[in-house]
This record gives sequence, C-alpha cells and structure tokens, in this order.
Amino acid sequence: MKIIWHGHACFEIVSSEGSIVLDPYADGKLPGLTLPTLHADAVVCSHSHADHSASEKVVLSGKAPRFKLTHIPTWHDECQGKKRGANSITVIEAEGLRLAHMGDLG
Repeated sequence: MKIIWHGHACFEIVSSEGSIVLDPYADGKLPGLTLPTLHADAVVCSHSHADHSASEKVVLSGKAPRFKLTHIPTWHDECQGKKRGANSITVIEAEGLRLAHMGDLG
C-alpha cells in the first residue's frame, strides 16, 4: 500500500485493491498549494468546503475499488455543526490494514 500526502487534508491511497483520493482541494483555496489532476478509482470528500471537496480534480478510472469504505458522521465544530456543519470520517480497509481519514474535525 502506498499513502501519498498532497498537502492540507488530501491523501491518495493506492493499494492492490484499488485507489482513492480523500479531500482534494480547489485551486486558489490554500496559499502555496496547487493540487495536480489526480487519477483514482474513487474520491471521497469529508464535507462541502472548497478546501476539502474539489472532486473535479480527480479523474475516475471507472473501475470499482475492492476495498471496504465506512463513513462515520461527525461535526466540523464543537457545537454539533452549528458553526461549520457536518464532517465525515472515512475508514478504508485494504490489504489487511485499516486506515482512518478524519476529514476536518475543525
């Protein structure tokens, strides 16, 4: 398994069971960072803010990944989302490993 950090909260996971990009960010949303176009089997965004939800930056392969994904709903702030909304933690199970991407817990 290969884990590639693309800055901020964006990670690319490449495994023998498929690939996924988590929390791609939009151009101009993070000073000093520009995300290249990425290729994967799946893309997951933890919430709808532009620094975590630029799914258009990922070209999907059209293949279904064979790993297991679980989403755990959480809040983006200490006020049950009243300030910043919802967040989703993503758990990926592949190659006998279990990884958790926390998204943006604020």
